[in-house]
This record gives sequence, C-alpha cells and structure tokens, in this order.
Amino acid sequence: MQLAFFITARMGSIRLPRKHFKDVAGRPALSHLIERVEAAAQPQDLIVITTGSELENREFQSFQSPPRITVFFGDPENIPRRHLQAAQALGVSAIVAVDGDDPLLSINAMMTVAKQLRAGAGLVKTTGLPLGMNAWGYSVNLLSQALESAAIADKLDTGWGKIFERFTAVTSDFDYANAQSLRMTLDYAEDLEFFRRVFADCPTRILNSDSDLLEWIVDHDIQQINQHLNALYWEHFNRSEQDS
Repeated sequence: MQLAFFITARMGSIRLPRKHFKDVAGRPALSHLIERVEAAAQPQDLIVITTGSELENREFQSFQSPPRITVFFGDPENIPRRHLQAAQALGVSAIVAVDGDDPLLSINAMMTVAKQLRAGAGLVKTTGLPLGMNAWGYSVNLLSQALESAAIADKLDTGWGKIFERFTAVTSDFDYANAQSLRMTLDYAEDLEFFRRVFADCPTRILNSDSDLLEWIVDHDIQQINQHLNALYWEHFNRSEQDS
C-alpha cells in the first residue's frame, strides 16, 4: 500500500494572516510541523502539502523538497474532496491527515495512526492529547465512501471530519494529565507567542517526547499564554459547522 501524510494548509487565514510562514525560532512555523511529520513517516511514505488551487497558495512550493516533500493543489474549499483528488493523482491508498495549524502534532500519535492504517484499518484516531496534538487518518476507500454517501456541501474546510461520523474508528487513547489545559494549535497571535516560546526554550529531546513536553510546558507555566483562547476557538468552530 502507498501511505501518505497529507498536510492541509492554506494562505487565507483572517485571524492570523500568513500564519504558516510566521517566524518561530528562526524558521517558518510550518517547517517545524514538516520536521515532525518526517520523523513519523517511513522512507517510502509520501509527504504532501495539500492546498487549494488559488494563486496565493503557490507560495507553499517554497517548502517542497522532491521527492520527499511535494505540494498538491486541489479543490479550494472542500478539504476531503481535495484529499481524494490528491490520493487519486498520487496513487495513495491511505492518508494520515495532518492539520497545518499544529506545529507540535505528536510524532508518536502520527506513528500510531500510520501503523493501524498499514494494518488495514479504515478510520483511525488518537485521543487524550491536547488540542493540536492528536492524530487521525483513513483509507482512501473509506474517504471515497464518505464523500459519496453524504450530502457534502461545496465548501467544507472546518469540521469536515463529520463526514466520517457513521464509520467506526480504531481509537488509541494516550490519556495525558493536563491535556485539557493546553492549547497546541496556531490560530491567533497568542498562539504564535506560545509556539515561539516553546521552540526557542524547550530542549529538542523534550520536544520529541509527548509526556516530557507537556510536563515542561506546565512546569514553566507557558500554557497561560494562550489557554484562554480555547473557548473562543470552539465557539468559532461550532459556528462554522452550523454554517457549512
């Protein structure tokens, strides 16, 4: 089987314009996530930045490093449809879905999802980690079924995981303490400050260990920078779902 890590990103953010290119410890924010994906992937796996066809998204080509890392331009407003387009074009049979907003997505969680997909699971997810660290993925066959069987709106870029609601997922629970008090996703200026602090000050050996990283953040009280944004984030998320 051909497994791919699809990193979903776009240039159209309103709350934090050009967020994937913001400087974090001397590098673009997205480069930190790409490095973690490379650590989770096996040599034969594809790593693809899947973005919309709008001209502004051509800037993501600066992250290309063929043949290891490539960019695919697809449906501008419907992410699952874009993933199917990319999978069909690249001969992919299973996808680890990576949100480009999550610079500290768990390497271990991605590896866990990839392992289950290689074993034949159709839908896989992890739980128990903070927002922005859990991973998930699905077979292309299941993605195709989900798109065919649901009344899919033309625009589906927030909360699009709902198309899989009728399918049963293989779940791995990491159950880390303090998970609910941490926010590890990049949407607002305070999130950018949070990631700048973590990547600048946290030792690399700790960055790559989920439990050590979460403990380090809490011990240094860094979660106070952006944890108040979780309520605002979910309010926006729920409103977007209602509108889609």
